[in-house]
Amino acid sequence: MKKFLKGLIFTIVILILLSLLGVVIYLTYVQSNSEVAKDYLVEKYEINKKELWAISFTEYVYEDITDCSSLWFKKCTDQPDLVYKYTFKFKNNKDINVYEDKDGNLTDDYEENK
Repeated sequence: MKKFLKGLIFTIVILILLSLLGVVIYLTYVQSNSEVAKDYLVEKYEINKKELWAISFTEYVYEDITDCSSLWFKKCTDQPDLVYKYTFKFKNNKDINVYEDKDGNLTDDYEENK
């Protein structure tokens, strides 16, 4: 019985560590893909880079081009020019969304969330 409990506790600890590793890998992926949008916000609004934390990164596909039911990691949109949406958490717990179009132009909703 003692051996079983040790094995169970060891398994639970390993699962927790693997979960934490997964979260860290995901957040690193989001941060690395959101660097251009973060630089855009820092340059445009003179925000301290450390006050922004990327929390999501979404890639969009125009719904007339593809079958939306078969997508796993991308989302469909009815806007033909929208390619990416980056969401940042700001120091005051406000979310700031930055949108990137096909031409690489960035827009945001920072003024609306002030």
